[in-house]
Amino acid sequence: MLAVVCFVVLGRPSFGQSALADEQKGQIWTLTAQRVWTDTRLKNPQPRAWKTVQEFNTWLTKDKAAKESELGLLLDAVIKRIGLGQPATPAQVARAIISEIAQRKAEKNGRLARVNLADLQNNLAGFAPLGTLDATDTTPDAAAPDSAAVAILSTTQPPLPASVVAEDLDSKPDRSAAPARARPGSAGAPEASYFAQHPYQTAALAGVLGLLLGAGLMRAFRSKQVQSSGHYSSGSTRIVESSEYKELRLAYDKLRDENKQLRTKLQRLDVRVEELEARLSGSPGVAAATIPTPGTPLDVTPAVAMPETMNLEDPLAVSLGSSTVAPAAEAPEVPLTRYGPVQETPFLEERKLTNNPLPRLALMLTVQSQQPDQASFTLNPHVDQEMLIGDGLNRLQQFFDYDPPLGGRINAVKAASPGILQRQADGWQVLERARLVIT
Repeated sequence: MLAVVCFVVLGRPSFGQSALADEQKGQIWTLTAQRVWTDTRLKNPQPRAWKTVQEFNTWLTKDKAAKESELGLLLDAVIKRIGLGQPATPAQVARAIISEIAQRKAEKNGRLARVNLADLQNNLAGFAPLGTLDATDTTPDAAAPDSAAVAILSTTQPPLPASVVAEDLDSKPDRSAAPARARPGSAGAPEASYFAQHPYQTAALAGVLGLLLGAGLMRAFRSKQVQSSGHYSSGSTRIVESSEYKELRLAYDKLRDENKQLRTKLQRLDVRVEELEARLSGSPGVAAATIPTPGTPLDVTPAVAMPETMNLEDPLAVSLGSSTVAPAAEAPEVPLTRYGPVQETPFLEERKLTNNPLPRLALMLTVQSQQPDQASFTLNPHVDQEMLIGDGLNRLQQFFDYDPPLGGRINAVKAASPGILQRQADGWQVLERARLVIT
């Protein structure tokens, strides 16, 4: 891509010639100004040298006196000779300046007639060959020039080429007065060259250089990537091999294993507590038999130690402990009530159930001892109504059926009829959804 850009840009004849022409025109006006200041003996100080024609135009624009000086008048005359907005090469600008000075000397018009024409020609000979001066603007009624002026004005100017724009002409081009375009290679338009080579030869050389430069940049970029990746891998290896990192990793693994073990123990304890609560809630007679009534004398007879594996619900096992304990009457079993959260699926995990009626838990389960594999559920009466309404009841759809409110606004959510859950290996599956009343 770089080679193509270099070939296209440098292959244009106008590329490079514009910058060179600007510098040459700046030198032409600098030499002309030196000649004008020397021969006319102007009082104001001579301006500094102009590197380009843009600097010359800037000097004329910023200084009003400079615009009205002999050099400014000479610029206006040169523009008229070449044509408003017409392109001009440095050689044409130099010829127009010399022709204007020659005409002024022939007419003896103004201070510019004092300029030494021979010295000016010698100064500008590098830009305009001697004997090729412009005489298109000479007037018929002008005074008879001297022999030198006649020799200068006797030649004609070749047609102006359109390949180079004269940057020192500060006006729009006049299309009606534009001369015919000169053919490439004519005497009026010198062919552009780069380092004494043809533009296309220079462009081809630039393309080759662009290819070499692109290949070098690509190789440097790849080597930099390899170095960065190698640095990263070596840094990672150093981190892995660090003893401190190994110790931290071992400590982390140990803590993670302990955390898993604690979670397992906690789940087992929860199950054990639930079983004990279920047994205690189903056999109140045993506890009542062990507590003496007020006014009854205490029995100080040493009691026989009860084995840990003894079943408290068995009246025979209780009678073995003490002869004073009477067999308890069989009491009706109390259903087990638990609470849990609603899920995104119609399934409730066993580990998420609790005996505490927390306001954030929307489900209340009731397990009958006669049917331990099934449970009825409904809305927790202690649930936070604002939390349910704030969630928009979307999370209740897997467990409850309800009719949306007519106005869209929800004030309260109440339980209507319970649903049914089926016990699974690690939780409860919804068999029949409960019913809600929304107001």
